[in-house]
Amino acid sequence: MHTGSRLASRQITRREALRAMGMCACALGLAGCGSGALSQAAHQGSDKGGSDKAEKSGGTIRIGFPSSGQNFDAGTPLGFADSRGYLSKELDSLGYSVKTTGFVGAAPALHEALIAGDLDLVDYAGFAAILGRSKGIDITTIAVTAWGSSWDIAAAPGISSIANLKGKKVAYQRGATPQMFLIKALAEAGLAFDDVEGVNSTGPDGLSSLATGAVDATVCTSGQEANLVSNGKAKVLFRGIDGDQKTFYEPFTLVARTDWLKKNGDAATAILKGYLAARDKMAADPQAFVSYAASKSGLSKEVVRGGKSLDDFGSYFPVSLDDVYLSSLEKIQQFELENKLIDKTTDISSWTDSSYLDKAVAAYGSGR
Repeated sequence: MHTGSRLASRQITRREALRAMGMCACALGLAGCGSGALSQAAHQGSDKGGSDKAEKSGGTIRIGFPSSGQNFDAGTPLGFADSRGYLSKELDSLGYSVKTTGFVGAAPALHEALIAGDLDLVDYAGFAAILGRSKGIDITTIAVTAWGSSWDIAAAPGISSIANLKGKKVAYQRGATPQMFLIKALAEAGLAFDDVEGVNSTGPDGLSSLATGAVDATVCTSGQEANLVSNGKAKVLFRGIDGDQKTFYEPFTLVARTDWLKKNGDAATAILKGYLAARDKMAADPQAFVSYAASKSGLSKEVVRGGKSLDDFGSYFPVSLDDVYLSSLEKIQQFELENKLIDKTTDISSWTDSSYLDKAVAAYGSGR
């Protein structure tokens, strides 16, 4: 059903080539861009047409996304669009097939794969897209596919508020959205980041540390703390999804390698049309989607839902490039600059292109 082992081999080969050329450090001065990044890919996916690169019209389109081990993207319409056939419906007539792959190495591994040419598109947090673009990765954003905050702050039961975290150990993932989320949550409570003892950690490790008392609080994916809460070992101090949208919401962006996009614009439009169809189906029956995505991904329903309101579920998956999302990206870029995660900014509009989405919306609306 897939060619994961062959992808792994090609990824490793290309990674070694990049190292030999002295490109890895230059290309990704990112946290976690260490050896083995690409080999952490969850080598699964829907591969309906081999693994030849889609450098010209036709071929297999490779789409990556960040993963905690599953190979179903439950955070954007990608997983649903792929597994339910919305992508293949739009791409088959153009001579394309599609393969989606989850990367447990997250942004660093996804960026390395983009540089190596092992992926054509990536659907991930705007925070990561800005980071990659600032390091010179030539990508173009063609849509915002999700909008919201998928982060919570969970703490030991005796801690009653964010303000009570002063002087406490708080786990978070450095150089990624959880760092931004924590800094903003602390600021709203009148605290600076230096007021807590930050502990660099992955989300799952942070929860484990919270359970054992090694840390007092942790930033985690919304819903992942449910078992600790039900067992009386933690409480949720703050859910980003309930926070001020202008402060805590973040766009997820579908980006394409610019060289691929120029040669395969028809495929990009078809993919976006598939996203639109998937989004509408998800919005029409959110509970069915949550159950389906949980069964396909192995994630709990709490994590899939992530605190989202079922009454307005479609709003979390806009498939849009409206100004509200571009403005958010501008603010995130400024945050990264102020916190020395990047050393320069670029005009957001210069690396977004709405023309493919405009065509997809027109075609989808007309039923073509």
